[in-house]
Amino acid sequence: MRASLQGQDGGLVAGNLALSRVHLVHGGNDENVPVWHSRERMALIKTWNPNADVNLTEVPGKPHFWDTVFKDEPVSSVIEGLVASPFALLDKVPTPFTLTVPWPSESGSMRGWRIRQATVPGRLSRVQVDNNSTRTTNVHTLSIELSKSGIKAGEVITLDHESIKVPDQSHVWLHRTESRQWQIIDPIVTHSSGPLSSILNSAKPIALVIPADRAEYYESIALRIAHNLYTYLKLDCTIVQDSEVDGTLEGRSVVVIGGHHNKYGMTREKGMVGLASEHFLYTRQVGSATALKIFAQTEYSTIFIWMPLIQVATSEY
Repeated sequence: MRASLQGQDGGLVAGNLALSRVHLVHGGNDENVPVWHSRERMALIKTWNPNADVNLTEVPGKPHFWDTVFKDEPVSSVIEGLVASPFALLDKVPTPFTLTVPWPSESGSMRGWRIRQATVPGRLSRVQVDNNSTRTTNVHTLSIELSKSGIKAGEVITLDHESIKVPDQSHVWLHRTESRQWQIIDPIVTHSSGPLSSILNSAKPIALVIPADRAEYYESIALRIAHNLYTYLKLDCTIVQDSEVDGTLEGRSVVVIGGHHNKYGMTREKGMVGLASEHFLYTRQVGSATALKIFAQTEYSTIFIWMPLIQVATSEY
């Protein structure tokens, strides 16, 4: 459970902003997040780089969000500056930096370096670059875009104490073998892994599948889930009965309610191994308490988690 929520802890990846221009704007009367959160985040970034260009503006009397936040100063001037200026070139003098990633599938690159796959999913992956010497932690596969990295073809870089000659190609992919040696490989489709919250990333409305048998009872559960997802996250859902499902509901996240009473859910559970990325959420009877069974199905692994049903019916979900 701790690993499933890790990507939401901004403090873990604050170091990624150490070389970026950051301007925090916080309403002085924020009823949701105290102002000290932003102060703490600014201080954390500066621990990575004391000279970091990070500033904080506390706007007196303003709440968590207000309609003119993007039109008021200093936000409007910052946006105008970003739109008017071209992207800054890399520093002429290489600056050491650290890229920290909770989930590679949800993260991009920094100065051309990108972590593609973690050795152990759920643990932080890290790349520390200092000139042509690089150290990695929990990295199984990575790539380097030479034009953004400042590295030239033919140069020799040091990766975890190994000397590697950079080939003449725009993107260089490196993979750690079973003997823990780095090997240059062709670009590959890496196994996808992510937190349980990735069930919320759905290209289409989330499908809530309920059993046709006792549909009224299970529909009340589905309505509570749909209500909370829309109220707190503005996510759309569609409620369908298992007898109405045609196919596999591809391209969307699926919440299956009713456990073994749900024919669609039982059919999909039997054939989950080896399927493309898909997420399933079941309600089942555990002793005297109804619980949720979550299947976070990805190409890499299937996760089974039990939790009380009440967590879905409250804002805590």
